[in-house]
Amino acid sequence: MSWLLKDKVATWNHSSGSAHADLRSSPCITLSCQSSESELKVCIVPQDSTSQTKPGDFVPLGDCYVRQGDLVAHFPERKPFHFGYQAYFCAVSSDSQSQMIEIWLSVQTSKLESHPQLVLELHSPTAGLTQHPEIQGLYRCERNNFGVLIHPLDQSDTILTQGNRERPSLVTFGRFMEKGVIRRMRMRLVASPVAVTDRQWREWMDTFAESPLPLTA
Repeated sequence: MSWLLKDKVATWNHSSGSAHADLRSSPCITLSCQSSESELKVCIVPQDSTSQTKPGDFVPLGDCYVRQGDLVAHFPERKPFHFGYQAYFCAVSSDSQSQMIEIWLSVQTSKLESHPQLVLELHSPTAGLTQHPEIQGLYRCERNNFGVLIHPLDQSDTILTQGNRERPSLVTFGRFMEKGVIRRMRMRLVASPVAVTDRQWREWMDTFAESPLPLTA
């Protein structure tokens, strides 16, 4: 099973749901389960504190393709930003009901001093996002059927902001980077038709922590 890519929009179908990635501006990926009317939508929005960017600015898609079953998207640097980034999307086996997509993000700078950020805006009818009090790196929605898992090696580069309750955000990267430096991080999005138990979240996080790097990395 692989991504079906056409006109900068990709779809991955599963027996119990689907994932839809729209790469035409700031990339957005939507996970849905057939047995539930709810869905989780995540948009990747670049921010650059070293340039005069404004809301709505984005880095246009340069190239996208499917390789070894993964969806790869390149967003080369373009003013007013001082960095470019890449996003890899990979479907992960979970169970017969849940949808899980791994995202591999990387940024590369072109300025001597830069603080590039990629903001993950979450749109969901379940509204709200909180960090699990016991499972480090797990951010879940109120109904506990949607969540974001941050790889243990990348948790220090991720901050939850709740400026808009209907659209909480995870701010990734942001640390100082010199010119030409590449920084990468991994996360997994989960959508389930039913509430997920803490035991299941822990199992998914443990599996993620022990997993090898994606083939496209």
